[in-house]
Amino acid sequence: MWHFILVGAVNTGGTYAIYVIADQFVRFEIAYTISFASGVLFSLVATSGFVFRVRLRWRSMIAYPTFYVLSYLVGLRLVVVLVMHWHINEAIAPLLVLFVMIPLNYLVARFIFLQMN
Repeated sequence: MWHFILVGAVNTGGTYAIYVIADQFVRFEIAYTISFASGVLFSLVATSGFVFRVRLRWRSMIAYPTFYVLSYLVGLRLVVVLVMHWHINEAIAPLLVLFVMIPLNYLVARFIFLQMN
């Protein structure tokens, strides 16, 4: 579990930095997309190898990003609602979304890498 938290912290910090930088040049929705895609790629490699210590297989390489597409859609919708309807700052909204997405993502990642491999 500590490995998952470490990978998540590194991933969160890195993708948040990407989001903040990208937000200076593109709309927040595009910045979120860029940071999210970067995070999925990092997470796929780090979660399989460092957290669950399994080799990437085709099933998990397809299932993990597929799940993250659904996760992305939910996260993006939450960011939009927070920014557009609740008037939360664009830099803060993605951080709030993490409280919903982190537990869900861990449970699904565990299933994908330990049960599907």
